[in-house]
Amino acid sequence: MQKLLAFVIGLIGALYMLPVFPLWNTRVPPKVTEVNSLLTEYDYIIVGAGAAGSVLANRLSEDPKKTVLLLEAGRDDTYDDRSEIPIFCDHLQLTKYDWQYKTVPQKHSCKGLNDQVSFWPSGKLLGGSTRINCMQYTWGSRHDYDQWEALGCKDWGFRNLHQYFLKSVGVIGQTSTNVTDALLKLSVVKQTKGIDVLLEAARELGYPTGDNTGEGLEGFSPYLANLWQGERYHTSRAFVEPASLRANLHVSTESFVTKVIIQNKQANAIRFVKDGQRLQVGAKREIILSAGAVGSPKILMLSGVGPKQHLDDMKIPLEADLPVGENLQDHLRTNLHIETEGDIPGKHVESIWSKLKYSLFRTGYMTMPYGLEGTGFLRSKHQAKDDQAPHIQYQMISVQAPPEDKLNQAKSNYKQKIWKNLFQDSKPGLTFTSILLHPKSRGSIKLKSTDPFDHPLIDPQYLTEQQDLDILIEAREIAEQFATTEPFKALNAKVQNAIHPDCKVHKVGTKEYNECFVRHQAVTIYHPVGTCKMGAQNDDSAVVDPELRVRGIKGLRVADASIMPTLPSGNTNAPTIMVAERAADLIKGL
Repeated sequence: MQKLLAFVIGLIGALYMLPVFPLWNTRVPPKVTEVNSLLTEYDYIIVGAGAAGSVLANRLSEDPKKTVLLLEAGRDDTYDDRSEIPIFCDHLQLTKYDWQYKTVPQKHSCKGLNDQVSFWPSGKLLGGSTRINCMQYTWGSRHDYDQWEALGCKDWGFRNLHQYFLKSVGVIGQTSTNVTDALLKLSVVKQTKGIDVLLEAARELGYPTGDNTGEGLEGFSPYLANLWQGERYHTSRAFVEPASLRANLHVSTESFVTKVIIQNKQANAIRFVKDGQRLQVGAKREIILSAGAVGSPKILMLSGVGPKQHLDDMKIPLEADLPVGENLQDHLRTNLHIETEGDIPGKHVESIWSKLKYSLFRTGYMTMPYGLEGTGFLRSKHQAKDDQAPHIQYQMISVQAPPEDKLNQAKSNYKQKIWKNLFQDSKPGLTFTSILLHPKSRGSIKLKSTDPFDHPLIDPQYLTEQQDLDILIEAREIAEQFATTEPFKALNAKVQNAIHPDCKVHKVGTKEYNECFVRHQAVTIYHPVGTCKMGAQNDDSAVVDPELRVRGIKGLRVADASIMPTLPSGNTNAPTIMVAERAADLIKGL
């Protein structure tokens, strides 16, 4: 009997420790074919293999007569099974596959973070941040892009951009996924009754429900993600892997770009470091920077393209006096946890049954990016009446992700007492993440030194504008209303009553307490844009023109989130892919 009992206990233990890996229908990740020896020059050189660079590498190499070099600073030696599992979507953050950027200490926000510094994760591998994010796919509002066009970005209105959103993914809708032959695969996340509760409650409160890729956008819907057959579907998998076998596409990882070589106002080569060697490769046609809202402005400034005074201070010879690094914008978020009872799952993600379902069938709770299942977009009473885009976004977590408290605390950089008070001690329930979509606050990125391996100085200037604070407070108040609806009452819902330890001096519910709470709790959801702003030729605040060409420099473009004049209404994942799809056609002259 004792032997039988020991066997059963051992079997249960073995099942619990079962690695999350499929036992059949295994996807053997194809290794991206890397070049053994580089050419002296290429038609196109793309810097950065993230959301934008991956798309450009695929589209520009479609012409077999054009040679393309894709340079990526990060490594591509990971197919960590956990990083491909949606529930562990941020597993690679704070590793060697993350640039691990940090802001400078903030004056008006991040007061609950150590040193008032926010960590800014950014992917440093093929696929970039599409390998370390939570995969939400949403276009934003049509009004975002119509505003871009109104600001002087000709042909960047939604009517023209609609085709570029569809080009990657095909047809998508509330319950359908994209067409099977599209390069980028998507899936709707629906694993628990939490999403049904959210949608029923939204309707009771008078909010529409439907499709978060619709032109109007407002309302609540299930979470749509870069997810296929239970696995992350990042841009390297979608775009680089199928193109890497083309003879005219060369992929080079661990290639750290230090400078664009500009002669007589013409960009003609790239300098980079690989395997401890300093290399230089020429570009016959164009160089395209797709290093992101931090990397692209940094490379430009190191190359002599940037604000004259700043480059003079850095003793960098000036090639073009442009406001590179200005106009920095980012999305801030706060969390509201609603405790519930009943059959909404709690901390059961890593149960034996959950592991088995994922390992054997690629189904279950582990297919939910960080436990996310719902999203919503609402207008704010604080926005201008003629501003038709939503200013508030919600993400709803139905399943609590695996605790890993030390790791998650490190990613947020919350002080220990705040982490324990607001997050670690929370009971099972539904969590609302409230996101400020269109901050009025503007920040900047500047060089710390002329050493290309030094991270730049990132100062988002969070919450310097009162409207930003007001909208985040309003978003929290709206989220609290969900707990009062009948669908939530049926779960004995109760807003978590944890009082922020640094705001105890204020009475809960007062304006003073709410402002204190937001200034202490709000953190980035890492959607930086705008540092190489696109605009008309007569726009002195613009770095690139509507064809994404760097003003005053021939043969040099920027194509990534840094060119966005303003933040889209939602995650920057899909809009960045769209920018790259359009950039490819602009470069081809289509």
